[in-house]
Amino acid sequence: EEEEEESNVRRSKRMKYPPLKYWKNERLVYSLDSETKAPKVVAVQLGEPTPHPKAKKRLRKSIRASHFVCDASGETAQVWDQDAASLRAYAAVARQTSLAETQLPVTSDHRPRDADVGLAAQAFNCDAVDLGPDGSVAPFISGRVRLPPAAVKDEESVGPCAQIFFLASGQPASLELALARDPFAPFDPAAASRFLLSPGDQFHVPPFNVYRLENRSNTHDALLFWLIIKPLPTPADNSALV
Repeated sequence: EEEEEESNVRRSKRMKYPPLKYWKNERLVYSLDSETKAPKVVAVQLGEPTPHPKAKKRLRKSIRASHFVCDASGETAQVWDQDAASLRAYAAVARQTSLAETQLPVTSDHRPRDADVGLAAQAFNCDAVDLGPDGSVAPFISGRVRLPPAAVKDEESVGPCAQIFFLASGQPASLELALARDPFAPFDPAAASRFLLSPGDQFHVPPFNVYRLENRSNTHDALLFWLIIKPLPTPADNSALV
């Protein structure tokens, strides 16, 4: 009896499709049946997946906030003065915007005709500090020098001082340093020791030596920071100040 009931069940032979999304231009594709000459469904044109905007990455702040009050423009602080044995107001910061640049002197006959002139600025000029039984701190001067493209800083003796340079920016392997072979004779370009420096490099010129700088780049400035360590005053110098 169950078999007879199943055989009497009518099943539709129509093709069934899920509801189409007309707003996405989904539709049935028809073609003419060669036998029945009636249209029949041969494909279903579905819409493209709905685009979803990419989640924006949360960017971290480039500067972390300090828990303390910081001065972003001032230069003066209360510091200990060893000579006076007390606190005093002191310009402990030198802002680049407050440094006044002046042209370097032109003193050499070895300059190329088309060479530009460099610019220098002084930041600190500090006297020696007597530390009593702990010795003394040598006086020093610090600042920066900027050499435009193809600029030259003529050969110069550092005298009784020691000088240290740090190349902060410029084209790699484009700053030429020349150190004279004989500092007590006229500068001989052919005999000088030469180096090509890149940003991050440093060099030291010991006392009584002669050095020369040339920016070989045609497109980039060379920015250097320098420190001149001066000799300690002699007892005769101190007595002359009394």
